Amino acid sequence: MSFELSERERQLELAKLDTQIAALQRKRRDVAQRRHPIVAKLRESALLPNERVTRKNRRKLEIMGRIRFALEEHPNGRHGLTSAELYHAIRVGVEDLKFETLRSYLSRFKSEGRLVHVSEHQLWKLPDQRGESA
Repeated sequence: MSFELSERERQLELAKLDTQIAALQRKRRDVAQRRHPIVAKLRESALLPNERVTRKNRRKLEIMGRIRFALEEHPNGRHGLTSAELYHAIRVGVEDLKFETLRSYLSRFKSEGRLVHVSEHQLWKLPDQRGESA
């Protein structure tokens, strides 16, 4: 009988530890996002409906967020920007990004519907900027 009681206590103690671990993991995630709140906001701005930030897609979402920011905030951004202009605009925050890698991202974003390419002007735009011309 005493063995069962100690087993029950052990299970309760393990459950208590699991709860504490989960709380600490949530706190760690919150602190990590506070450390880079701008990057977290960039990622969130790039999310599609029913999409969430994961370890696997966080770099892609950060780059898309930076592209979105560049297209919205650049003086000529509302008309669209070339690949080179986008590269120079987002390179400030992502120093290790190569131009070829950005072009790969742009192609992927186009196929996902996150960006539109206006081939006659060689400009990239957001889908909601489609009607504006250069």
